Amino acid sequence: MASSALSFPVIFLHYFPQTELIYLEPQVYMSRSRFSNIQDIIEGVKEGEMEAKQLLYLFMEKYHSQSVSTYLVNQGGHTQDVEDKFQDAMIVLLQAIETERFRLKQVSLKSYSDQLGAYFMRTIQNLWKKELRWRRRPTIMVEDFYEEVSIDIFAGIVKEEFGQLPSDCQKVLSKYFMEGLSTRKIGTDLNMTTQNVKTSISRCVDKLLTNLQFLNDTNLSTKMWEIVSQGLEDLDPKCRQLIQSFYLKGQGLKEIASKLGYASSHSATEQKRRCVQQLNKAVVHNLLKA
Repeated sequence: MASSALSFPVIFLHYFPQTELIYLEPQVYMSRSRFSNIQDIIEGVKEGEMEAKQLLYLFMEKYHSQSVSTYLVNQGGHTQDVEDKFQDAMIVLLQAIETERFRLKQVSLKSYSDQLGAYFMRTIQNLWKKELRWRRRPTIMVEDFYEEVSIDIFAGIVKEEFGQLPSDCQKVLSKYFMEGLSTRKIGTDLNMTTQNVKTSISRCVDKLLTNLQFLNDTNLSTKMWEIVSQGLEDLDPKCRQLIQSFYLKGQGLKEIASKLGYASSHSATEQKRRCVQQLNKAVVHNLLKA
């Protein structure tokens, strides 16, 4: 993290337009910006202001990148790992602010900077633990390939069916299962009685499970791998090679990035996500036709 010029890789272009502003020191930038303090910056990020996102990145890099570097190096990481995980954690932080999963506490023993730093470091630690688990995994055998890739595929199928539910069902299930809110809190948020919330959750879960019943077809399990294989053949060659390298050969994303010409392991991660989405669509389409 030696310079701000290195802080805005291709993956961030949708968050940070490349302008001269990104090379200014945070305190200089603040003096020229309407975002004069951390509270203003957080509010700006929440409202989708690009300038606020730029300044938050600069702020986190200047005041918290050293802690990230020290932690990761002490945990066996390298320079590329520091850059990759810092970028990953910034995406998580931006999304957390935009969705209000992260909020500054007005009454706290920690300063606003320390609150941001604490959240950021927890994110870094979680990302690194996940990375280490992935690196230590055994090489996937050929016979386990379809079982492994099906985890992502079935997740895509469920997401597809969830998106077909009525908006009221999506809202109540998201609050209950994804946000972990109590039925009482959901009732307050949605102006419903607690009993009505419970009834709605039960009804919506039943509807979702009904939509997914085709996955229980005993004949489907024997056809599933043929459908996955056909879906792979329908992908463009580079996507097919990425998925097979990742799942079948057990290669790491850094190795895949180098082999397939991606800028970094993070770029390969993003491409893997897009390729799996394409595979999901192909598999769901073929399943519904089966």
